[in-house]
Formats: sequence, structure tokens, C-alpha cells
Amino acid sequence: MFVVVLIIFLLFLFLYGLYIMNKVDRFIYENQKAKKDEIVLKGPSSVKIAGNIPLKEIDKEIDKFKQTHPNFEVILREESN
Repeated sequence: MFVVVLIIFLLFLFLYGLYIMNKVDRFIYENQKAKKDEIVLKGPSSVKIAGNIPLKEIDKEIDKFKQTHPNFEVILREESN
């Protein structure tokens, strides 16, 4: 009799574990999905602008980037070939 009760208890414990893991999996999936959506909405995290573009075009690119990335920083550097 004790063995039957133990088996039933372990079965319910196993099913409860499956239920909890299903909830955890859903939470992780939703969290990853939200992060991916956020990354897609923000767009690229960097912009490379060639040196031969007029200043007005550079200003437009910076303004576009600023709309989606309010805390940005401009770094100027020269690449040697």
C-alpha cells in the first residue's frame, strides 16, 4: 500500500514539475521575444558615414539616428588603408 501511495505521489510531483517548467519556458520565450522586438525597433546601433558626404547629409543621418537612440555619442576617426 505504501508503494502505491509513493508512486502516485511521485507521479503528481512529476506532473507538477512539468507544469512549472512549462510556465518557465513560456516566460523565457516571451522575454527573448520582447528583447528581439526591441532590438528590431531600435534599428542599427552604429552608423558609418564616409568622409565625402556633404555636411547636410551627415546632419540628416545623425538626426535620424538620434530619433531612435537618444543617448548616443559621436566618435570621429580616420581609417588608414
